[in-house]
Amino acid sequence: MGSKVYISEFDSEARLRNKESCTLPVIDIYGGANRLLMRGIDGLTLTMAEEGDIVVTAEKLPDAYLAYWQSEICRAENYSPERKDAEIGLSIYEILAHDEKAGKMLRERSIVNYALVPGYYEMCRSLGIESDEPELETVTLLNGKSYSNELKERLGLPAAGIRIRSLDEYRKAVSRLLAEHGRVLIKDVMGVSGRGMLLIDSSGMAERLADHFKKQLDGGAKEPDFILEPMLEKDMDFSCLLRIDKSSGIITDGYQKNRSKGFSYLGTEPLSAEELGIILDSEYPKTVMQIADDMAGRGYHGFACIDSMISEGQVVPLIEINPRMSLSRFNLVMQERLGIKCRLSYAEGRRAEDISAEKILEMLDDEGILYTTERGKGVIPLAPGTWDAPDAAGKRVRIYYLIAAGRQEDYEEILASWLAHCSGSICAGRIT
Repeated sequence: MGSKVYISEFDSEARLRNKESCTLPVIDIYGGANRLLMRGIDGLTLTMAEEGDIVVTAEKLPDAYLAYWQSEICRAENYSPERKDAEIGLSIYEILAHDEKAGKMLRERSIVNYALVPGYYEMCRSLGIESDEPELETVTLLNGKSYSNELKERLGLPAAGIRIRSLDEYRKAVSRLLAEHGRVLIKDVMGVSGRGMLLIDSSGMAERLADHFKKQLDGGAKEPDFILEPMLEKDMDFSCLLRIDKSSGIITDGYQKNRSKGFSYLGTEPLSAEELGIILDSEYPKTVMQIADDMAGRGYHGFACIDSMISEGQVVPLIEINPRMSLSRFNLVMQERLGIKCRLSYAEGRRAEDISAEKILEMLDDEGILYTTERGKGVIPLAPGTWDAPDAAGKRVRIYYLIAAGRQEDYEEILASWLAHCSGSICAGRIT
């Protein structure tokens, strides 16, 4: 059981959410569901794998890409189950549960999940695999923002909010918080960052949202289930990456700085020495241990990410808890593996017609900006699932990448060249 198999279901909160609860209004800038945007993240756990490990992806990684990764980063393998037409739209776990070849592979290796979702437990039951993961009820509890909020209250941390479970509770709480703070965040108890979150900055908007909930309740929704909390002025977002091990206790792996626009994640990079000093000189490390102790006491073990911020010069220890891996962890692992400063981010655009992973890698290599062990710096394209998929041409895709560069000048030069390729070769026109 020395080697591992990594399996990823990235939209984990949606699979844990109570489908009968009210939802927040969502502005869909993509004109409807676009599975290509989620597919663009498939394969990111390749960053975690070590030699001999297997990374499961919904669709096979391009041969040229896997060969590049194995020669320059790590000799990990890829497995992609065959999909029948009837299985389109199913989770990766639902497909693996009926894959005989996968069943043998999973029984012979340790399974490492990006996040724990109901499908994992169902797959284990179907394949007769004995799981050592925490109970699903524990995972669901810790994923909920209500748990993070309860910890804020109990530990006396800033920005504690109010959980509301009825329209009357919502109206009373939002009115009071608006009067006290001027701006209020409403968060879906099981919403993911960038979605399931909304800023309320006026009584008019608060009332329009109340009307939105009432229509859902009249239509059969069970209840609103949200956290209302004051909106803080943000200086910087950061994360503490830790593991809770049954035998070794709590292990803090490191800290990463997160860039965002509004509520949307944009990328991850290392903290500066000054920024890290502010965090470590505060009560933050002690608070992290208190949070992790509570998680462990409830039966949780595994990867965790505590999202935090600095607001008006003060450390705000807890925004929310993610009992899973994270993009910040991927960046940290790659930085430790390569021994050089790394920055992970993504671009979005409409994919060009005639491209492939092989062509892109050759082009980047010819220009001298592709990361190789010989160069010791460069761009590493990530999760290439939409690069040469026939159905991606002309559609909006997400392109993840990591830039490894010690010097700021090298980073800026590589980034400029890479983004030019994104907008001129990978995508047809402007990227965002």
